[in-house]
Amino acid sequence: MVHMPGAGPVGPGRRRGLPSHDPLPRTWGDLHARLWWYAVRRAVDSVLRLQCVDLAAALTFYAVLAVVPAFMVVVDLVSFVGMDERTVDLILYVLSAVAPGGVAVALDAPLRGFAHSGLPPLTLVIFVLFTVTTASLYLGALARMLNRVYEVMEGRPLLILPPIQYLTTLALAMAAALMAVLLIAGPSAVGVVGGLLGIPDMLLHVWNALRWPALVLVSLFAATIVYRTAPNVRHESTRWIVPGAVLAVGLGAAASWLLTIYAARAYVRLDLNYGTLSGIIVTLMWLWVCNLALVIGGVLNAELARARRLAAGLPAEDDQLTPPLDTRRSSAFSARRRSLVLEGRRHRLTGRR
Repeated sequence: MVHMPGAGPVGPGRRRGLPSHDPLPRTWGDLHARLWWYAVRRAVDSVLRLQCVDLAAALTFYAVLAVVPAFMVVVDLVSFVGMDERTVDLILYVLSAVAPGGVAVALDAPLRGFAHSGLPPLTLVIFVLFTVTTASLYLGALARMLNRVYEVMEGRPLLILPPIQYLTTLALAMAAALMAVLLIAGPSAVGVVGGLLGIPDMLLHVWNALRWPALVLVSLFAATIVYRTAPNVRHESTRWIVPGAVLAVGLGAAASWLLTIYAARAYVRLDLNYGTLSGIIVTLMWLWVCNLALVIGGVLNAELARARRLAAGLPAEDDQLTPPLDTRRSSAFSARRRSLVLEGRRHRLTGRR
């Protein structure tokens, strides 16, 4: 007997909308190794079936709309205190640390030109709002992609979804700022600051040792926030979206490193073939591989959700059966579609044109 959502109290080991006698695995160790391997193989199949390479390319378009204005806003905000050139240098330094060399080259001239433009305060406010909006558009595109992966429709109302995306954008901006600080505060910079403030050398060595692990943790936090809030899916526990976050961060770091090596060796050839566009091409390639890593991590999380339901005895081999977070908007959409289908059937039966 299947208990429908809301049919009764949800006791230990039960989930709404799932059979009461089949609890889902709660920890990673509760899921058998063969189901972990099954989830990995299903993830590979889903990446090919859903054409995730193309989905990542679509996300790259929204990423360009969000990332470039964000850099320009940072430059113009800091230019009010007379640090425009140093801000550009810091941004380019961070980009050179995490992205292929062509990315910093492509953004050098636009950022320096924008630093000297001196936008009026009202124009800057409008530009900030535009940047936040484009970032939320990126999250909206990512949410639609993840909904497709989880085989659910977007059911959150339009009055609820945008605030969630704006808050997620704010959290990601804070994470990005923290990652930038961790990248900038290297041994040389920390040594200078430590000498001025009289910080013991032992603490400076501890900071330098913990800087990269902290950067990894912040990256994992950002990816987990995205996987938690973007799709219209009711996650039973955050621990089951951490594997996808680990995979996304690992793939993104590895792909960035390989692309850096490729750009360093082939940049002369790219410059001969594409001229000033070579830096833009490398930037787009980097954004694409990072988005592809994010998509693949989301696919792994979806397949782990499937594997957990299979372990509970649910027929999830064809359908995900992952409960949606909200169904109000999707229910209205389904009702409209049924109405159109019935109208089309009447036209077919009556022969109306």
